[in-house]
Amino acid sequence: MTKKELIEKIKCGEGVGSDLRGSDLRDSHLSCSNLSCSDLRDSDLRYAKYSIPIFLHSINWGILPDRLTLELMRHDALLVGTKAMTAWAKGGDCPFQKTVRGFYFQEKTELWKPGKPKMNEMELWIALCEEKKIKI
Repeated sequence: MTKKELIEKIKCGEGVGSDLRGSDLRDSHLSCSNLSCSDLRDSDLRYAKYSIPIFLHSINWGILPDRLTLELMRHDALLVGTKAMTAWAKGGDCPFQKTVRGFYFQEKTELWKPGKPKMNEMELWIALCEEKKIKI
């Protein structure tokens, strides 16, 4: 598939949940693209036009190192509360039954410790992209 065909597919909503690992999306205009739950590992987004907050909250980050997993869990806790996350980590109900998650990743209940997130969204974006080898 050519770069132009790939971008057209993404813009038409066909990028949702797509496996876009290793894609060359340099200089692409992706600001209106729906990449919800897509896998962008090893992709090249240099000079592409996109919304960092939208990508940050919609990409499927998958399995992450413990430090980033806990960080994302703490960001998610800002939406549902620390008590709900603690109850869930102890085997209770998922706190996102009535709320959309802030991030898509593989959580680990055994890592949960209440606390404030340590990274702002830009720091988190950079750390996640570095981890998944997404060139920005």
